[in-house]
Amino acid sequence: MTRPNYDSVLCRVLFKLGRDHTWGSPAPIDDFLQGGFTQQEREVAQDEIVPDIKRGQVEYIGYQNGTIWLRGDKHDEAAYFLRDNCGYEEYRIEATLSRFDGFD
Repeated sequence: MTRPNYDSVLCRVLFKLGRDHTWGSPAPIDDFLQGGFTQQEREVAQDEIVPDIKRGQVEYIGYQNGTIWLRGDKHDEAAYFLRDNCGYEEYRIEATLSRFDGFD
């Protein structure tokens, strides 16, 4: 099986974080990655995405002491990223990101 690419896994991480922890409640990284990801996706996340999150290079996701959260001040930008780069439909994004006012 081919290894998933960085962008596709980042999209999944971002959407799941918005769905499961939309109000900014932190999620322990290891616990978060155990649910809803394939082994290959977890490997990409752990090897590539988590280090970028820790360095502050994923602007939509906050990090501290082994936990991650969707930054409340970045819901609008995250919504457009999910639509424009990940192929998520607007209605799914609007229903998922509670702090996002919508595309209209």
